[in-house]
Amino acid sequence: GLIAAGIAVAIIAAVFALGDEVKGFFEDIQRQLASK
Repeated sequence: GLIAAGIAVAIIAAVFALGDEVKGFFEDIQRQLASK
């Protein structure tokens, strides 16, 4: 119930906070794979 909702909100907040870093990380990996 409330605990699950709180956890979901915390996860979403973390994903938004880290989203830009993670996106850049994966874009770098894709660039390296594409250049090989």
